[in-house]
Amino acid sequence: MATLNPYYQIYTVAGVLLFSLTLFAGRRISYDVKFLIFLLLGYAFGGKGFAYVTPFEPFYVGEFCMCICLLLLVFRMKLFIAATRGHGQMIWVLMICMISLSGLRLLFFDFQVYRMLAIRDSSTAYYGLFFIVSYVAMEKDANFRAMKKVLPWCCALALLSATLAHFKVHLLLMELHPYMGNVFFPHQDTTKPFLAALLVSLSVLIIQKKKLTPIPVCFVVTAILLLGQTSGVVALIFAYAFLFLTTHRKEFLMLGIGGVFLALVAVGVIAISASTGDSEYLGKDHVETFQDIQDFDTRVNNDNTTSWRLGWWRTIWDETMDYSPLFGQGFGADLSGEFQEITEVESVARYPHNVAFTVIGRMGLIGLFAFMTLISIILLHLRRGAIMILRGGELDYHFLLAITFVLAGIANGFLQMTYEGPYAAIPHWVVLGYVFAYIRRYRIGRLEV
Repeated sequence: MATLNPYYQIYTVAGVLLFSLTLFAGRRISYDVKFLIFLLLGYAFGGKGFAYVTPFEPFYVGEFCMCICLLLLVFRMKLFIAATRGHGQMIWVLMICMISLSGLRLLFFDFQVYRMLAIRDSSTAYYGLFFIVSYVAMEKDANFRAMKKVLPWCCALALLSATLAHFKVHLLLMELHPYMGNVFFPHQDTTKPFLAALLVSLSVLIIQKKKLTPIPVCFVVTAILLLGQTSGVVALIFAYAFLFLTTHRKEFLMLGIGGVFLALVAVGVIAISASTGDSEYLGKDHVETFQDIQDFDTRVNNDNTTSWRLGWWRTIWDETMDYSPLFGQGFGADLSGEFQEITEVESVARYPHNVAFTVIGRMGLIGLFAFMTLISIILLHLRRGAIMILRGGELDYHFLLAITFVLAGIANGFLQMTYEGPYAAIPHWVVLGYVFAYIRRYRIGRLEV
């Protein structure tokens, strides 16, 4: 059942103001793209806090915007057919089939048992609708230009958000008033792809244009990624390796050499900082309060969880194979209960922080096969786009920024929550739609708008 948020008055007033501004700002930009841009900027800075902004739980800001965008998409079916004709049709078939099958399962089976939990868990599938909305909307030149301008700002906001999060500013604000956590609570799964995209783009710019101004920014981004979860570094390495092996550009070779040097310097700084402890900016009294505030999240993001996460994934596999190997346990099923009983861990997250095991648990081997096929086709399409746009001639920094973001998000999805949490999944699918539209425009000669 939907419940009234205690701060619903604030959210209602803010929603009315936002809708009013949307009507009059950027009149050439479609309304759905305005909402997509609003979501991108909000998630980039507010992270998990912004993701759960709503007057009525559990219908959050992402779901509200998605409903509006889908309603507007209904009036663009001709544009949708024209945009998808002869361009990666297998992707559209798989995407629509997965969402449709998930919807049918939710409607006729899982919702009857798990109710709102089933809807919540099915978001892993229906967030893919943002890809369709974004791709079709990019057919309009004004929308494409707007997204092109907004992405660098998203990266800048993500860097600011990650920096504030490193110094625990968001937790200090929550001590002043708990409401602040409902608006501003940065999350690494949101910021990591943005930071990876920013680091790769600026590093290549330094190498190609011989500009030294971005070096301090690159150093800060590198330090934040190294200080954060290991998945951030893995996502960065995957994106870089994909681009280097695909484009064979000397800039990426030099970036690899320079990246190793910069990483060594950053590790030295981190080692020195760690020796002084966190007490420089946090008192011991605050730590207990902060742990109480994010009790549901600390055990998931703590470095110590790495040792038992493999055991959790193995438990999900065994439980699903015993229950229903082909179709999974369904949306709404508890994927952590049995592991929690076996290990006596006090608390674990609802999602296993690995999209493969999330899909296995929810939709079984059939769902896993369909999802991995979809990811493989997406990667092949991105490879063709990278070869076509980045391999020769002048480097397109806008495309480099966007494709690096998507690649880092894909890698992060197999170690964290790119596809499960709205704060990471929605930006990922929106930018993926933009990247596919970018490739299509380049192919048909409509890139310069």
